[in-house]
Amino acid sequence: MARVTAPSAVTTTNRIGRRTAALLLASGLLFLAGVIIHPHAPDAHDMAEVAHTQTGQADWWPAHLLLLSSYVLFAVVLFEISRQDGVPSRARRVLDLARPIALFCVFAMLVHLLLPLGRDSVANSRHGWAFWAKDLVEGVDGVWALCVAAVAWSLGRAAIVGHRGTALLGVIGGIGFAFFSLLVPLTGVVVSMQFTRSVLPVVPVFGLLIVAWTTVAGGVGLARVPHVAADDHAGTTAA
Repeated sequence: MARVTAPSAVTTTNRIGRRTAALLLASGLLFLAGVIIHPHAPDAHDMAEVAHTQTGQADWWPAHLLLLSSYVLFAVVLFEISRQDGVPSRARRVLDLARPIALFCVFAMLVHLLLPLGRDSVANSRHGWAFWAKDLVEGVDGVWALCVAAVAWSLGRAAIVGHRGTALLGVIGGIGFAFFSLLVPLTGVVVSMQFTRSVLPVVPVFGLLIVAWTTVAGGVGLARVPHVAADDHAGTTAA
């Protein structure tokens, strides 16, 4: 008597699902949009003037809303991946460290968004609360970028998000972006305004590398088709 067996189930892997991949992709695109429209202060003579000029521009609000949205989605991605089975212990340790960092960076970006409310406190002085808050948040941006680099490398090595090749985009972009972010609060204290201006043109390159990582890794995750395992006993078997 013949018996029909059920087709084999879709095999599970430790790669991110399409929903997580879409969130990663959206996070990168929002980050890119925020960076593109971020206000500038090309004629400022010091960082206090930069803060006062930028927070007075209309583009401040949409730019930082986009960046805040990007940070939120990146944090969600980390939590989504942490819930998956099959994540190697080394990658899980990185995720355990990255999640609280990502949440703190969301809070810091929210503070950054609200800096125009204290714009008058930095009009002619380095002593206003908004100026010091901006310095702190710029430093936190550097920590976020280093977090991106660590996550990209650990998840790329484990073939959870892209692979080692795509991970290098996030690593180089994250480290380079972190360097400049940490340099900003040191301007006028450790380094000169002229030096900061001299490295400013290369910053968008590192930002684009971060976006390239999220786009490629997220795009690959969206395009991935679940693999159905072959079952040697599929079909009919003899009773």
